[in-house]
Amino acid sequence: WFLPKNDSQLRNSTMPIHEPIVAKDGEERLILGLQALNIAYLPIESSFDYKKSKNTVVWSEDEKAWLIEQSIASMLDGNSYTLWYKSGKQTNKFTYSNPESFLKIYPNIDELTSFVEILKLIREQYTIDF
Repeated sequence: WFLPKNDSQLRNSTMPIHEPIVAKDGEERLILGLQALNIAYLPIESSFDYKKSKNTVVWSEDEKAWLIEQSIASMLDGNSYTLWYKSGKQTNKFTYSNPESFLKIYPNIDELTSFVEILKLIREQYTIDF
């Protein structure tokens, strides 16, 4: 957040006044940390939903055939995060629903691990909780 540039904007403003937030270790350290966590390459969540599924082969009496039964954990409430990243011409945008909760269920999904580490880094650098 930034304050209006002059007093007349400040007097006519209805937006809350906040001081600019600054990363604890500096913006360059934050950006490099995000890049190290592959922020530019993380895919959309649906591209790794298959990693959340447990597939079993079952006999269906109704179909009289073998079928693949798929079960996936789901959550009806929680936190979703949409992230936009741009560095030069490189951009990335994705949304993850309940990444911290799903990571507890599926600890081997590296995309969730990276995203949760991104959230942790942002929380630490800006001393915010969301």
